[in-house]
Amino acid sequence: MKAAFLINFIADTIVENEEIKVDHIQLENIISGNVSLGYIAFNKNKNDPEARPLITPIMESGELEEACCASCAARSLFAATTGLTLECIETGKANSPMSAVSALIMASVLHAGLRNKH
Repeated sequence: MKAAFLINFIADTIVENEEIKVDHIQLENIISGNVSLGYIAFNKNKNDPEARPLITPIMESGELEEACCASCAARSLFAATTGLTLECIETGKANSPMSAVSALIMASVLHAGLRNKH
């Protein structure tokens, strides 16, 4: 049996200049407050402004493996936080906002999972 859960990620840009952009990534949690997953750094190539930036997910414990895109970096942060494998985590854009009941259920599951991880 497979189960699927929807979780809202919140990305806030905290630093941005010509060389780097850093987003703070959080999981929306309406029960106990948002949960910080870490940061995603987008390092721009000064020698080739048209080149794709180097994308690095960062946690308090250090940098994770470079990612091909912001979505994959968020997956890496989520996997490292929860102990899930990357293969079982998918990202995408939601077509509609999460209902209050769905949000409460997901927040409870996430809260229990994170509490058991630490």
